[in-house]
Amino acid sequence: MSGWREPAEKTAGIPAPSEAAIEATVAYCEYVYERYGRFPAYSAPFQTVLGHQATHVDIDFYDRFYHPDALSETQRQHKNRWHDLEAQT
Repeated sequence: MSGWREPAEKTAGIPAPSEAAIEATVAYCEYVYERYGRFPAYSAPFQTVLGHQATHVDIDFYDRFYHPDALSETQRQHKNRWHDLEAQT
């Protein structure tokens, strides 16, 4: 199941990769593996990436394009709970 309301409609216009693109990708990966003995060659095959998103969720966007449960009630109430309270102090 997708979070999008109409996933087939949203993805219908995305073209599949061409055979040439697939062959080029396979050739590159084989070259790197044969040349360096591992893939990827210049970074660890497993790594931990820490990310942080500092932004306000556009609730109208999610309501328009996603299923209702894509956002939690906490996310939906963030501005009211934090920013409206700040304006009152």
